[in-house]
Amino acid sequence: MRRAAAAATERRPKRAIATLAVLAWAAAGSPAYADDGAADVGAAPSGATIEASAELSTYADTDNVTVVTPTARAGIRDDAEGWRVGARYLVDVVSAASVDIVSTASSRWREVRHVAGVDGEYGPGDLRGAASASVSVEPDYLSLSGGFSPSWRIDDDHVTLALSYAFGHDTIGRVDTPFSVFHRTLVRHQMAAGASFVLGPSSVLWLGADAVLERGDQSKPYRYVPMFDAATAERVPRGAHVALVNALRRDERPLEQLPTSRDRYAVTGRWLHRSSWATLRLEERLYTDSWGQLATTTEGRYAMDLSERTTLAPDLRIHVQSAAGFWRRVPTVSETAAGVVIPSLRTGDRELGPLATVTAGADLRIELGRRIAATRVALVLRLAGIHTSFLDALFITQRRAIFTAVGFEGAFQ
Repeated sequence: MRRAAAAATERRPKRAIATLAVLAWAAAGSPAYADDGAADVGAAPSGATIEASAELSTYADTDNVTVVTPTARAGIRDDAEGWRVGARYLVDVVSAASVDIVSTASSRWREVRHVAGVDGEYGPGDLRGAASASVSVEPDYLSLSGGFSPSWRIDDDHVTLALSYAFGHDTIGRVDTPFSVFHRTLVRHQMAAGASFVLGPSSVLWLGADAVLERGDQSKPYRYVPMFDAATAERVPRGAHVALVNALRRDERPLEQLPTSRDRYAVTGRWLHRSSWATLRLEERLYTDSWGQLATTTEGRYAMDLSERTTLAPDLRIHVQSAAGFWRRVPTVSETAAGVVIPSLRTGDRELGPLATVTAGADLRIELGRRIAATRVALVLRLAGIHTSFLDALFITQRRAIFTAVGFEGAFQ
């Protein structure tokens, strides 16, 4: 379950933070939310529409982690009848020689993850429903998930209420070891509720809350945690080099051990405003969990219509979090008459420590035809820079990364 690269990319979350996709989907019923770009020109096509898209994204950081992800999606929808179905497939090709791997005298490793999913939506009236299911397969990790999300439009479509529930079941193993010999199970219950309010002809406000209840041991079976004497701990500075850590640590290096349950809670506010040629989107998310972490995430996006067919959308994201209650940059042992006592909870995952991340990027969308027509094709480009400051961690104090993506989207009647 070597997840260093996935954590580094800060994707869906990625399993670490509760997904709010259903909230965005519910809010999308408002004209102000539906498109960050220019207003559509012409009449919407009627009848079923086939949709297809493909994307190639890359991630590379200064901690020697690279990820290449090709993605393909296909679906069919009929807006007049109120239904949609689709399927997606992606592959993550990860290569890593991060400082955590170097510190354990391990060589660079490579891993491939396959993800397949299906989703659908139906609701010709004020009541709508969506459902999805996915499977993710790695050499040492199997993740199954599924969920549903109903929504209701009330007050002449000025208010949309949304609920969602998703269930996840992960099997955590070790490379080249059958699950029958070694595995751990992680179960997730994810719930969300929210409402969008049309504030006027050009503004929408979204307020929502979500909770994720995790049960199971999600400790990394490859992560060994260096131990220190209390008298030595003061000599280990923030960002201490691997050589210094190995020189000062004790011989004991136990496996990581995290709590076997975690409850996550978050509230989100999102405001969108559409002018004649641009859409402004502002979002704030506050997070806490039963491990003692607190976090705030602030995002802003300004999508500008450069022409009828071209939209440029710069964005900025700032994330700041505190450490988990059991986080120790320099974990120490205690000596008793019975012997050495190792902390029952221990981790070397710096993503559980205090950190701050700034992401700045931009999307460029070029419509290769009219925005609403029987055939629509668009080119989408994404470039983002990510800077993370680790405020109390071993080995490194900062990480810089570049994320790129190029994709094509098509809709055909």
